[in-house]
Formats: sequence, C-alpha cells, structure tokens
Amino acid sequence: QLDVLSTLTQQYLVSSAGTGYNAKLQTFSPGCWQIYLNVFFCLLLYVNGLIEFYFYSFSSHDQIINKFSLSGWTLFRHRAYYISSTTKSWQESRAYCHSVGADLMIINSKEEQVCEIKSIMMWIGLTDSETEGTWKWVDGSPLTTSYWGSNEPNGKTGENCGEIKRFYTEKSWNDQTCSDQRNWICEMEFTD
Repeated sequence: QLDVLSTLTQQYLVSSAGTGYNAKLQTFSPGCWQIYLNVFFCLLLYVNGLIEFYFYSFSSHDQIINKFSLSGWTLFRHRAYYISSTTKSWQESRAYCHSVGADLMIINSKEEQVCEIKSIMMWIGLTDSETEGTWKWVDGSPLTTSYWGSNEPNGKTGENCGEIKRFYTEKSWNDQTCSDQRNWICEMEFTD
C-alpha cells in the first residue's frame, strides 16, 4: 500500500513537470508526505491502510495563513505552531507532533520565547536524555541560547526533558521528568 502511495506521488510529480509548477516532495515521517507547489498545496496521507488525498488551491499567502489558523495552528515567520489543549508525557507529545508532520518546538529566538502561550507549563523540544547535562534540541542541534529559570536546570534524577513555564516571560525553562503530563507545542516549518 505504501508502494501505491509512492507511485501516485511520483506520477503526480512527473505529470506536473513542464507545467511551470515548482514541485517539492518532503517526507516528514513514514506514511506522511507533503507536496509543495507554487500555486497549489497538496497533502497526501497514508493512514491505517487508507490513502487520503487533500488538495487545496490558494491564490495568495494570506489564504495559506487562514488555512493553518482555521485548523488550530498559529503562524510566525515561516513556521506554524500548534498548542495542545490536552496533556501527555514528553515522548507522547513528540509522537503526536510527528503524526502531524511536525516536532516539538525549538526556540530559535527571543520572539519565539516570549510568544503568547495559553497554558502554564508546556513541553518544548529540549532534552538531555542522551548525556546528562548536555542539552540538545530534538533536531540534534546543541543548545546555544537558553532561557532557564533561576537555579535551572537543576539536574534532579530523571529530569531530562525541557518545559516552558508561562508565569515568567523570559527565564521560564525548567528540566522536568519526561513522564509527567504537560501540554505541548508542535512546530512545523513551511515554505510559501
């Protein structure tokens, strides 16, 4: 069944060649692909043995923004953010983000750090689970700029996942036990 989806995707890309559309196939996770075109936004999903094809036509960047906003995502620069309304462990939160073609949020700027978030404590894509005390983002990049709270990270046993506490604006990061239940923030990069 995955071969069928791959064939359909390849046929679509081949059939669009020479039409002036700039097609790009991007794989986010097994069974989930996105195709970006200059004029069209297409999403192919393989879910539980079924192939689902969603085709959206947009005439402007504003319509792309509206589509993301209507589905619960917030856009900032070339990224979309999903703020959960339920709680999960850090690993379950990351799995959810992967299931929608995203990952836990990586904070690259002060603007992202101080963005308005509705929950008190939320998982972000920061962990030291590989090496205690060496914090990395979920994409493998090292932590270079941080917003740790006072006396954090404190390295208590098993506190290997990063959370953001919203009652402080800037110094709001905390290391926490990964199995604790928190809201989370997914982040997806997009191109227009």
